[in-house]
Amino acid sequence: MASTASLAAGAWRALIGLLILLATLPAGADGNGSASTTTDRGLHTTTFQTDRGTVEVRLPDDLAAGDTLSGTVVARPSGRTAATTRRNADRLEGYVVELGEGRTEVRAGAFSWSVPAAVATSVTVVLRDNRGREVARDTVPVAPAARSPVTAGPSAPEVGQTGRPVAIDGAFDGRFGSSRVTIGAREAPLLAESPRKLVVESPTEVVGETTLVVTEGDATSEWPFRNLEILLSAPRTDLSRGERTTLRVEVSGLKGLREPIPIRVRNETPAVVRIEDGDTQTITIEPAEVGEEGRFVASRAIIGLGVGGFGISARIAGPEDLGGPVAQAQPEPKPQPAPEPPPETERDSTPGAEPETEPDATSPGGETGGSGTEEPAQPETEEETPPATFQDVNDRLDEAARPPPARSSSAGETPGSKAVTDSGSVATG
Repeated sequence: MASTASLAAGAWRALIGLLILLATLPAGADGNGSASTTTDRGLHTTTFQTDRGTVEVRLPDDLAAGDTLSGTVVARPSGRTAATTRRNADRLEGYVVELGEGRTEVRAGAFSWSVPAAVATSVTVVLRDNRGREVARDTVPVAPAARSPVTAGPSAPEVGQTGRPVAIDGAFDGRFGSSRVTIGAREAPLLAESPRKLVVESPTEVVGETTLVVTEGDATSEWPFRNLEILLSAPRTDLSRGERTTLRVEVSGLKGLREPIPIRVRNETPAVVRIEDGDTQTITIEPAEVGEEGRFVASRAIIGLGVGGFGISARIAGPEDLGGPVAQAQPEPKPQPAPEPPPETERDSTPGAEPETEPDATSPGGETGGSGTEEPAQPETEEETPPATFQDVNDRLDEAARPPPARSSSAGETPGSKAVTDSGSVATG
């Protein structure tokens, strides 16, 4: 009995010692992370991946030594339940971003910073957790010397995309406090500012021809602006090898279009699916192909290569996108009223009238590959079930790992339906 009691006491002492040791060890969840930086549409965006979600730090892509600039930071918490997501959001908002000697809590949302004049070619961006431990770091390029001051007035692009960055060139002071931008009378959130550039997010509530207004200090400038909405959808978003579905690309806000607009479509998961006509392609929208409501719709076949969900993105093509294959748009055929006999007789008697009948040869669904002949019934079957739409802000393919929540049309959530978003991306799981 004595030996048994001694063994029990020893076991308890060992267990208590282990618990004390575990309590003194740093929690590892907040310390695991990675970082990467991308450059697009006037922004350097450093994305930190953590066990609790992601943190994005956005800076102007032209920062130079000696600049005064403004940037933004945003947390995107993960979680399988609403309660877990809230807890992760609370934790991420207490993280700290270090930019050179500057420190900003994530919950602040925006910050100003003066780039040291002695900086060489880059600056380090560091994310630290609530206990001050480094989560990850990355570098952002910096011009070695301040560039010549800009004296010309601001200039803005003629076309933008809802929920995407719009870069405005011109003379700015690098501080958000003196800058304001509206698109269609809607406030455009400020993302980053340098002495030479202001980057904002195009509002999702405004679609079509409108006006962009920039105010810097006491000066105001105004331009015509077209804001496009790009929606992607697919009846099926989980394919096995050899299975097919149809990607629908719908662009709104095109009424009154006078010049062609290129749309870049890219397969983000080439190991899982392939897109007909190429995994990266440009669909050029011609003014004559726009419907009466200012919409353009095209379809592409998607073929499964492996098992799992897939991700596809679409956006207005920039100069860096236009080197890839260009696909003929071939919009989905729209119902046309039957021509009256007299005009039809006149048209038949006129030389060169035959090309007017060419659109009738477009295959159902607007697909340009062989899917219309190989599986003629498939597009019709898929069209009978309207594709659902789910939201995915800023092309988050990591959302694919989450189980589908309840269906929603909110722009800030990822409903558990089968399609894409006004930001032009589809991520599935």
